[in-house]
Amino acid sequence: MKNINFFFMDAEHLEFPNNSFDYVVTTFVLCTIPDPAKALKEMRRVLKPSGKLVALEHIRSSNPFIVKFEELIDPFLFSSWRPYNPEYAEEYRRSRIYYSGSKKSGF
Repeated sequence: MKNINFFFMDAEHLEFPNNSFDYVVTTFVLCTIPDPAKALKEMRRVLKPSGKLVALEHIRSSNPFIVKFEELIDPFLFSSWRPYNPEYAEEYRRSRIYYSGSKKSGF
């Protein structure tokens, strides 16, 4: 692949000028960032006005019935593949809130 460079930096403080990219791609990363909404605002800032965000993330449903179901199964979901850890479960729940944060960030 040509014309690909990798840069290591803080997603909440991207060191690129405004309107730099046609695409920003994230894959299951927003749950690891302390302030996902801030990172999303940075992604919006570095995207060109016609740019696209391509995100493969676990998100919270916008359907209130599905949200209740998600909250109901969380303890069972986590305990089925690892010992239930409330701290990790909270981090996962926070990552599913990404959907509402993305709307506030201009996506």
